[in-house]
Amino acid sequence: MKKILIFFTTIAFMLMMVACSQAQETQMSCSAIPDTETETYIILDDFFEENDYAIAMRKGDYALNRELQKHMDAMIADGTFSQLSNKWFGKDVSLPEADFVEEYEATEGDTSLQDVLDKGYLSIGVQTLFPPMTFEDENNEIVGFDIDLAKEVTKRMGIDYKPIPIKWAEKENELNSGNIDVIWTGTSITKPRMETMYFSKPYMKNKEIIVVPEGSDIVDRKTLEGKTVGVLRASSGLNAIESDEETFSRIDSIIEYSNLIRAYSALKEGRIDALVGDDIALRRLIESDTIEWKP
Repeated sequence: MKKILIFFTTIAFMLMMVACSQAQETQMSCSAIPDTETETYIILDDFFEENDYAIAMRKGDYALNRELQKHMDAMIADGTFSQLSNKWFGKDVSLPEADFVEEYEATEGDTSLQDVLDKGYLSIGVQTLFPPMTFEDENNEIVGFDIDLAKEVTKRMGIDYKPIPIKWAEKENELNSGNIDVIWTGTSITKPRMETMYFSKPYMKNKEIIVVPEGSDIVDRKTLEGKTVGVLRASSGLNAIESDEETFSRIDSIIEYSNLIRAYSALKEGRIDALVGDDIALRRLIESDTIEWKP
């Protein structure tokens, strides 16, 4: 039977937390990634699946969906999206020809937009360790590409925005409870999520990649056989592995981590053989090899 483990804590990580002056899981401000390793980490050419980023909201929130999309479309048309994209990626990553992944119909009694306008702000569920989309800077301020997009959209709506850190595994509960209005934090469109959420048009491409130490005998999905693989808990990376039944059956065990830093630390410490996750965030993490992420 497949072993899927939830990783909570280790002695090593506890020691790092002390060294980081009581840094919390969502607010680590020092180097939480072990720096004693000199290995190089590489992204394999083979990957699991492509999935695009979009804004997620409650099913039935048609009016809010269309309002947010109206401003995203306008930002692409007037070049604002491109400017913000170049700030973070050095290129325009927009998808001007993208359309909704499914047809949504207006629902009677939908007050989703008016509710947001009445309270004067859009509450946005975010991950705080997911660069360059959403993360905490050296001043403990939540920043990132998605934050810049949300800031501009809400400015055009005449309201404020309020980023709310969430546990990724609890995102659906946070949304459905009304604690947040949208999830806007490198959120991939997946079939399971489409069953419980509405999505905006895709605004950026992504794929689920495989990261390994240079020199590893893992060269593609097939060679994950008998290996231990790390993923972000309740992530599109985990969903991609489980959807690939052939590869899933070969993997010895999958360990789910509560954030990307813990997962990458596990790879560097040799506790997992490979790490699967979003191309955007993992690529930036490998390039910087630090959590002091800046555009």
